[in-house]
Amino acid sequence: MRDNLKLINSVLGKADIRLDITDEQMLELRKEISRKRDRNLRDVDFNRKTLHRVFLDRRLDLGGRFYGPWYQNIPDRFRQKILINDAPTLELDYSALHPNLLYALRGLTPPDSDPYRLNGYSEETRKFMKNMFLRMINATSRSGAKGSIRETAFYERKRVRGTNYEKPKVTIPEELGNLEDKYLDPLIDKFIEKHKQIEDDLFKGYGNLLMYIDSQIAEKVLLYFAHKNVPVLALHDGFRIDARLFEELIRVMHEIVYVNFNRYIPVTNDDLQPLLESMLVKMQQNIDEDIIDGEEVRSFMKDVEARCDRMERQLNALRVRLDDHKPNDV
Repeated sequence: MRDNLKLINSVLGKADIRLDITDEQMLELRKEISRKRDRNLRDVDFNRKTLHRVFLDRRLDLGGRFYGPWYQNIPDRFRQKILINDAPTLELDYSALHPNLLYALRGLTPPDSDPYRLNGYSEETRKFMKNMFLRMINATSRSGAKGSIRETAFYERKRVRGTNYEKPKVTIPEELGNLEDKYLDPLIDKFIEKHKQIEDDLFKGYGNLLMYIDSQIAEKVLLYFAHKNVPVLALHDGFRIDARLFEELIRVMHEIVYVNFNRYIPVTNDDLQPLLESMLVKMQQNIDEDIIDGEEVRSFMKDVEARCDRMERQLNALRVRLDDHKPNDV
């Protein structure tokens, strides 16, 4: 385990991992993370790149996730601006990892592609539903799950009202009313009905065990690329990599899960479009800096239009391959 971590960190240590943002954006980021409760997470230090693993309850089979680097603690919109050795990056995540792992461990197939969605509720409630269902997995009792979601919602409200705390991650959707039993119990019952196949795994406190399993998956992904001297950024249920290695990362993530569980867990991506937009902005900046006369403008713009068309076709092709990626293709 230590040798694996040493190899992974040796590759990360040699990589140039930074943000492609303006000074104004950096000030905005520093101001935002200054509200974090943990003082160690209140700054962006590009030299803080190495990983360490955090196990729980003094056991090496609980927890074990990778922590440490600066990029784990910044908002998603800034992570999209990460460069690795001057190359733009893309992030890939396992979709609904812990619910899908419970099904995989039982050799079962989930009822649909989104474990967190319930019929009859709007899209706006999904984030709350995800938070709630994960607590049903992590808690050791039904009452414990309800208490945890109430405590979280109350704490998030305090964060909003305070001046030195993070903005809320979870809010109570208006259509749910409030967090009394008469509102929460029907939701819990609907989740149990939807996930009848894994009902026996709910309220058993399996969160730390599932974190250990996902940390082992992460270690295998990181090691695969470390042996090729390729830095990959660990983000618990996902990874960020040089955008040119996007498809290889998809394949490796699928293969590692299949080898261990004889099934696949969906892989998702949200920043193809932001990548395209940032590349186009950078090209416009280059135009503004390099153009001299009218003839050069016309020539350069013609070349830019061709490059933009080519980039958009390539990114659209990547987007289609990600959306339609079939397990038997990996």
